Amino acid sequence: NRVLYVGSSANVFIEGITLIYGYTSASESGALLGNSGNLTIINCTLANSTSSKNGGAIYNAGNLIVLDSTFENNKASQNGGAIFTPNGGTGKVPTLAITNSAFTKNGAGGSTTFGGGAIFAQQAADGLSIENTNFTSNYVEQSGGGAVEIVNVNVATITGCNFVANSAKGEESDSNYGGAAISFVGAYSDKKETLTVTDTLFEGNYLDGVGGGAIYARASTVNVASSMIIDCTDDFGYAIYARVTSYVTPS
Repeated sequence: NRVLYVGSSANVFIEGITLIYGYTSASESGALLGNSGNLTIINCTLANSTSSKNGGAIYNAGNLIVLDSTFENNKASQNGGAIFTPNGGTGKVPTLAITNSAFTKNGAGGSTTFGGGAIFAQQAADGLSIENTNFTSNYVEQSGGGAVEIVNVNVATITGCNFVANSAKGEESDSNYGGAAISFVGAYSDKKETLTVTDTLFEGNYLDGVGGGAIYARASTVNVASSMIIDCTDDFGYAIYARVTSYVTPS
């Protein structure tokens, strides 16, 4: 069962430990850790855990910082194979920052349009940042965001990361989801959500169907700079797929 739940008024630091074989049944999320307060994880390993709903390792409804940590072989039946950050239904709009970490072989079953093989994040308050982190062989079985899915987050940055051999599923045409590595979905009402990807490698990621072998963008703006995309494709040959979006600028 879940190891620890961090309450809304708590400040918790977890450093230098290994958490494995967590499990949640029924409608519970976060097989190892649940957070609605302030949680910082440093130099930890979270592995081999399964959620029957969302967040194979962590359910984050608060403020979560991850440093120098490893997430491996975690699985969620729906979204966020390792980390699931919801849309603020607890009354607090969550935040998420990840640095110098690794996500390997995490998986999500996916839902109708969402996935996130390693990370699913929705409506993060002060933006979302991922830096110097490796995503390898993460997957979604029925939807997009093979490594990372970000939804309705105003500002998201991914810097100095590696996305290698991640996989996901798109549709047969005009895909409403996709992205073998990253899926970034904005709100149709404003299209103001912006993702900036810098100094990042995408290699050997694959999407079954149409929707982008590297990045999927919907109703949002995605900027890609000083990065490399190598052998990333969907079944239609696209590396980046944009739908109802302002622009996508790879360079």
